[in-house]
Amino acid sequence: MPTYNGARFLAQSLESLLSQDYPNWELVISDNCSTDGTEAIARAYAERIARIRYVRQETNLGASANFNCVLGLADGTYFMWAADHDLWEPTLISRCVAALEAEPAAVLAYPQSLLVDENGVAIERWTTR
Repeated sequence: MPTYNGARFLAQSLESLLSQDYPNWELVISDNCSTDGTEAIARAYAERIARIRYVRQETNLGASANFNCVLGLADGTYFMWAADHDLWEPTLISRCVAALEAEPAAVLAYPQSLLVDENGVAIERWTTR
């Protein structure tokens, strides 16, 4: 989860990830030198939950480098980007893993997405196949 000044929705996003029914995942949060409450929120979660690792950049690396940092720090068979403002259905990871394992030639599993505004009101549904 690359983040920069994501405090507004970060706790909601983290709680959403913690509700996953898939048991074996880790989260790397790379804070790109945020100036809001992002650091306090991320550190609090990382201190409480072993599967969350928090890294704070000493200077702002820029978005691309911060994304690459997360990728480089991740460990595991599969990798998934997570955003500090996204919410996930509890079965997202398990369904993506199942889809990838059912199709060994597949290199990507992507869910349907529902865009919502800051009040949770649906704006647009993205469906691709």
